[in-house]
Amino acid sequence: MVQRWNIQPGVGLGPALIAAAQARGGLIVEDLDAERVVIPSPSAPDASFEALGALWGPFVEAPMAWLHQLSPPKGAKIAVLTERLGCLSLAVAGDRPGQRAALAARNMAALAWARANAERGVALVLVAVEPQAAPEAVAEGVLARLDELTMASSGSLWSWDGRQLPW
Repeated sequence: MVQRWNIQPGVGLGPALIAAAQARGGLIVEDLDAERVVIPSPSAPDASFEALGALWGPFVEAPMAWLHQLSPPKGAKIAVLTERLGCLSLAVAGDRPGQRAALAARNMAALAWARANAERGVALVLVAVEPQAAPEAVAEGVLARLDELTMASSGSLWSWDGRQLPW
């Protein structure tokens, strides 16, 4: 069964991801900034809405605090959804440098988590989503990135449509 904690109702790709992930089973978490963590596994961690809500803190720390609380089983695959704005190599003059820096820091924290959990056999991929794309297509793209994820590619950064992105 897919479980969902939605801190800000109606934000982002949650409904499409839930529908696309239903057959696989898993967990979808949305935080206040509409960043999501998708964990396809038959069993989700035992946590209450209040316990999860207490984790939502500063922009960069909240998703990583959530990941830190997880104890995914060996072989689990995790997708952290992000934005292309978090790719420093794609920066252009005047494009919200503060938000770019915060997203880049979040991406690097996720990469550090992936490396720290590699010995446990847990793989993580960062997937950049684009709000102008159809939610169902993005959801299928995120799940495709999870299907392709291996321990060798853990910590990599991809667009939802299958393009590897530069850091």
